[in-house]
Amino acid sequence: MPFSTESMPRLTLFDSTATKTWAQSLIRAGQRAWAVTATERNTLPSSRSTPEERRRRWRTIGEALMLGRDLSTDVTEFNQWCIKRKLQIDGRTRAAAIWYAENWGSVEAIAGNACHPEVLRRLHRTSDDAMNASGQVDSFS
Repeated sequence: MPFSTESMPRLTLFDSTATKTWAQSLIRAGQRAWAVTATERNTLPSSRSTPEERRRRWRTIGEALMLGRDLSTDVTEFNQWCIKRKLQIDGRTRAAAIWYAENWGSVEAIAGNACHPEVLRRLHRTSDDAMNASGQVDSFS
């Protein structure tokens, strides 16, 4: 089961041992998910994980990136945080992964076989379901 920001203790980050342990576990889960995702890109389609498994990994990656973004004061510091934790993902995909981690619940119904966060974000923007659920189309670029 992926880690979720919903399970994050309601404390200021790193104020307690429990919160620090939770954050470290979330980062490790994101690192493992990215390692599998990056490796799987070079495999035959027939030997890849299911779309659901791949979306679950992208959600975990996005949650880890969200934590790093929240701990960083600017983009440069966030980039360094990602490099240090071996989460070197291009900026567009990184932003889409964070978006997916924040919005996965509203995307699952329209995802089909799509699993890359940029594709999921685009599907969400163009779906009637997204417009009906929120009253507006996602305005991220």
